Amino acid sequence: MSKSLTAFKKDFQYHCPDIKVSSLEERHLPGWKRLVFKQPLNCDDMLDISLYLRNRFSVEGKYSHKLPRLHEYRGDLVLTVDEEQIERSIINYSVVT
Repeated sequence: MSKSLTAFKKDFQYHCPDIKVSSLEERHLPGWKRLVFKQPLNCDDMLDISLYLRNRFSVEGKYSHKLPRLHEYRGDLVLTVDEEQIERSIINYSVVT
């Protein structure tokens, strides 16, 4: 597992400890890192995920096609984030929130 995927998974688990995830990295999409949700999500889980995304990855007034996305992938619900966003928002982020 890459440094960025490890950091992403640990950061997510720290901020959303009740939501179980596994990590997914694929060679044909090296810049994208995925967390796979291991259990069905309820409304509280979805709210926790949305707050995590807003607080960790949102930059007011800026839009990027590389923003995190929650979607279906190969039959699973996944959270996909660009490696550059992980570097900017988690690895190089100096204050732990």
